[in-house]
Amino acid sequence: MFLNTLVPINPTPSYSYIVPSTRGRGYVDGSRGPYCLREELETGKAMRDAMKDTEGWVDQVNEHLSIVNEEATQLKTFIRTLSVSDITWKETMIKAKRESVRNKLRVLGWEQQELELSDDLKRQWDRIVDVPTPLTERNWAYLEVKLVSLITVNRSQIPDVHEESADM
Repeated sequence: MFLNTLVPINPTPSYSYIVPSTRGRGYVDGSRGPYCLREELETGKAMRDAMKDTEGWVDQVNEHLSIVNEEATQLKTFIRTLSVSDITWKETMIKAKRESVRNKLRVLGWEQQELELSDDLKRQWDRIVDVPTPLTERNWAYLEVKLVSLITVNRSQIPDVHEESADM
């Protein structure tokens, strides 16, 4: 009875990797060929039939990956465009804020010459003013105190032109 359930794998070489077999161990009848159980062969056939449906799977995966790569390239380009536009937006915001601060200081009575600062004071000015935020009343109250102190320090460092011309 046991021998009736064994089937040689040779007529079905495409199943040899799926179906467990004897791999050449001898049997009572003296044969040495690879055999497997009939139900294992049927299971192997069913598995192979199921795998036939996956033959185009590799092509589908490659096609899907090419679409994903193309979309990733487009997304990368879009993100780079956003970062460039973000940089130009920040620069525009800083320029507008700088101009607004200068106008407010002129309204307070400071002259253009007094707003021209030395290099060290200019760096401090830039650190305070060159922040890409809108100039609100609250910001202006903070900025006004800091900037007026920078301008007064700058004024004390530069000798008065009128005094020098009077001495001559």
